[in-house]
Amino acid sequence: MKRIVPRMKNLEFDAPINQDYFKGKFPIPDGICPDVGVESILGRAIKECSLITQASNYLIISACLAAVATALQGHINVELPTGNICPVSLNLLTCADSGERKSTVEKLLNKGVKNFQLKKEKFYLENLKRYEFYKKSHDIKTEKIKRKLFRGPESGVEEGLHELLEHEKQKPEIPKSFIIIYEDSTVEALMSGLKYDSPNAYLGSSEGGVLINMFSESTTPYLNSIWSGDDVNVARKTTNSYTLSDVRLTTHIMIQTHTFMRFMQKSQGAVRDNGYLSRFLVCFPPPVSGYRQATGIKFAEEFITIFHKKIEDFLNNIPLSRHLVEFSDEAKDIWLKIYNDIEVKMAPGGIYENAKDHASKLAENVARVAALIHYFEHSLDSKISVDALYLAIKLMSYYSFNFMLHFCPPPLNVVLSNDLLFWLDIFKKKGGRYVKKNTVLQYGPIRLRKSASLNMAVDELVSKGIISVFDCDKTKIIDLWPLIDFNQDMLSSDLASQNIKSISLF
Repeated sequence: MKRIVPRMKNLEFDAPINQDYFKGKFPIPDGICPDVGVESILGRAIKECSLITQASNYLIISACLAAVATALQGHINVELPTGNICPVSLNLLTCADSGERKSTVEKLLNKGVKNFQLKKEKFYLENLKRYEFYKKSHDIKTEKIKRKLFRGPESGVEEGLHELLEHEKQKPEIPKSFIIIYEDSTVEALMSGLKYDSPNAYLGSSEGGVLINMFSESTTPYLNSIWSGDDVNVARKTTNSYTLSDVRLTTHIMIQTHTFMRFMQKSQGAVRDNGYLSRFLVCFPPPVSGYRQATGIKFAEEFITIFHKKIEDFLNNIPLSRHLVEFSDEAKDIWLKIYNDIEVKMAPGGIYENAKDHASKLAENVARVAALIHYFEHSLDSKISVDALYLAIKLMSYYSFNFMLHFCPPPLNVVLSNDLLFWLDIFKKKGGRYVKKNTVLQYGPIRLRKSASLNMAVDELVSKGIISVFDCDKTKIIDLWPLIDFNQDMLSSDLASQNIKSISLF
């Protein structure tokens, strides 16, 4: 079979930089997930994964970001241009139906994280055997000291107690398991693992239905605090309470769309109201099942292998303290403009007026993604580049588009007015101007065939000056050109045509 091995020219991103865009506007309006850049390790790995799995690029990019965030969250924090310091951990949600190869992508791109986990498990089991041997030896000596203490003269009690206390100081410590992957877990087990096993973890599964039930109104505040890098006080009734400090958690839930929507209905918006969902990079990739064809070509995994090696190297060399990274001067200016533009768009009439929870996290998520993209390819003594920031802006624009589309639908009056406007536009393009309101009730869109719904739609368009309404012989008439002088001949012609009971004209 033919082996296809892509060549890499350099490690720079090849995403074109649109200098005109940097007027500080967010989001980029097309809502399209961008090309990550085929001249980077990350971009090449994504391309290879796409060729091998034939899964959606949208799904693949989210899986890549989850792996990179898991690897780098123990290495760096990012300083925002506002002066705030935040983690680079990510929360990602990918909703795709069965057959979209979620499991295949997750298995291929999370191999580096899982290889690290397997090696740590092997090391842990070896240490556990050693621990059990030393503990058994320690316990035997403890019993000897106790027998000596209890059977000896009273004058030797103090000396015996001292010997026992000194011996207890030499008690072997149980080794840490270094679990970082949680695929089927409770919040309690996750919190305990972050405290006693590894302070850097990955919570995720390609079968997100097994995880989704752990998210509730009582548990998500803990996860919100961890995302923000805050300390978490875990109070327990039957066991010792403890505090989680400086821990990091990246989450990627890959789940079927109907399962997630059912969970949202069941939770009655609790995960939205407390800000948990607003922290997520949301992806609803378009389906590709039914459009794939097998070729028999075996594609190489050259850059996927390099990708895994980098992930493992990062995980194997987590420093004692994280490096604080920052933006280049030019990137700082761009980020601040983006931040301010998002803020303006949360005001009344702005696109984020009804999604302030989501909008308030956008600029920070832009910074996190930009830091991950830059430092996966470059050394820590460099600063976050404009190229990495621009790619992060394009990615977050896509994620924001998905969030708004699925979790922030427009108000009913806007939905109905859009239905009416689309239907009226067909009539307008055929040269018509005046439409009887009853004609819309009879022949218009299904949702507008009730007076209350139609009135709501008409009022919305009238308030915007798009149409006007007037009476003609006790009949309500909609004028599609309200700024143009009234035309009696056109009115007569339009009304005559509407007397013919046919919707072909519309």
